[in-house]
Amino acid sequence: MRLASGSAGDLHLAAPAHRRAVRVISLPLSRPSARARRCTQLALVLLAGLALMLMLASGAHATDRISIIQGPNATVRAISEPDVNGTRYLGGGFTAFDPWGTGSGALVGTTSGAVNPAFPKVDGGNVNAAASDGSGGFYIGGAFTSVDGTARTNAAHINADGSLDAAWNPSPNGTVSAIAISGSTVYLGGNFATVGGTTRLFAAAVGTDGTLTSWNPTPNSAVSAIAISGSTVYLGGQFTTVGGITRNRAAAVDVDGTLTNWNPNANNTVNALAIVESTVYLGGNFTTVGGTTRNRAAAIGTD
Repeated sequence: MRLASGSAGDLHLAAPAHRRAVRVISLPLSRPSARARRCTQLALVLLAGLALMLMLASGAHATDRISIIQGPNATVRAISEPDVNGTRYLGGGFTAFDPWGTGSGALVGTTSGAVNPAFPKVDGGNVNAAASDGSGGFYIGGAFTSVDGTARTNAAHINADGSLDAAWNPSPNGTVSAIAISGSTVYLGGNFATVGGTTRLFAAAVGTDGTLTSWNPTPNSAVSAIAISGSTVYLGGQFTTVGGITRNRAAAVDVDGTLTNWNPNANNTVNALAIVESTVYLGGNFTTVGGTTRNRAAAIGTD
C-alpha cells in the first residue's frame, strides 16, 4: 500500500498496482469543529481550577492563608489597640473567624490578619469591649457566660500565654460595653447594677488583682464608652445624672471618684470616646453639644 494525494485536505490510501481492483479510501484531515474546540478549552479551564483548589487546600505555605481569609461570620463590636506583639483582639457576635471556631472573640495579627487558634474560646454571647493589658494579654467584656470552658460572667482576663486569669473574675450582673485600663485599675462601663455582688450602677473599677475598688460614680443609666487621660476617667452613654448631679450623656470623674466640671451636655446618646492630647472626641446619636449643633460627632477640650 502507498500514499496518494487527492483533493486539498484529503489523504488517500491506494492499493498496490497488482491489486488495482481494491477501492481507494479517502480520509478527510479537516480541522476540529468549533464545538470540539470549545469543549477542549472548557476541559482545560476545569482542570486548572481543580489544580488551584488542591493547591489552596494543601496549605503548603502559611502565607497562602492570607489570600483566602473570610473573616468573622457575624458582627464585630470591639477592636483593641495592638498589644506588645502587634496583635489585636476582636470581639463581637461571631462564632468563627476564617476556618477557626473562635467563639465571640479572636486574636488577630495586625498586618497579616492571621488568627491565633490557640487563644481561649468565648461562649454564651457577645464580646463588646477589649483592652490590651500591656503584656500580651487582654481584658474583655460583653454578655458571655464562659471562657475556655470556665464560667465567666460578662468580664474576663486572658493572660499572654492564652490561659484564663483565675484571680480576675468581677462578674458584673449585666452587659459590659466599655473597658479602659489605667495602671493597675480596670474600668468597666455597661448596663449592670452589681459587680462581684456589690452595688455598682453602670460603672465600676476593678484592680488587676481582681479586687473591686471604691470608685463608684453612679450614673443613672448605661455607660457605653470610657476613655482615660491622666487621672480623669471620661464616660459616655445614656445617663442624665452622675452621682445625682446633671450630666447629660457625657461626664468626667477623677480616679478618686470626684465628679469634675466637664459637662458637654449632649442631647442624645454618646457611644464612643477618644482622647488626643487635650481634646475629647465624641461619637453617638446626638445633634447638639452644649446647645450648639453637632450632628453625631464633636470635639470638646478636656477643660
